Amino acid sequence: MAKQPGVSAATDAHPLWKLSDEDLAGLFRTTNLASAFEQLRSWQPEAMVLYTRGADVASLHIGDRQWSEPALRVNVVDTVGAGDASIAALLFSLMRRGELPPHEHLRFALAGGAAACVTAGATPPSLQTIENLLATQSL
Repeated sequence: MAKQPGVSAATDAHPLWKLSDEDLAGLFRTTNLASAFEQLRSWQPEAMVLYTRGADVASLHIGDRQWSEPALRVNVVDTVGAGDASIAALLFSLMRRGELPPHEHLRFALAGGAAACVTAGATPPSLQTIENLLATQSL
């Protein structure tokens, strides 16, 4: 698959990406998401990538290493903003809890995304809500 102009500019400029399975399907116009993900990663292999797959699992990729965790189970009210909340939580964790290992940053990102799903609309979750989810659910 060749780089599409908009995708090329984005992947060349940013060392941190957040992708969902729906993003990959739309960007590459394919159902072969594994191939699309590998192609995208090949364009900037050292980028940190948070890859979410809905209510199933998410993974964090840094260079040639990866960590995967199942999604937290919550009573979903609305998924609007879940992706934004997960990348925001990842950034918060990297900045404020930088000493933790990558799988802990992934867990925090997943908790942020899940916390966004428990209320209607694009309401950012509070830090307390994210921390409560982490404390009450094991991944």
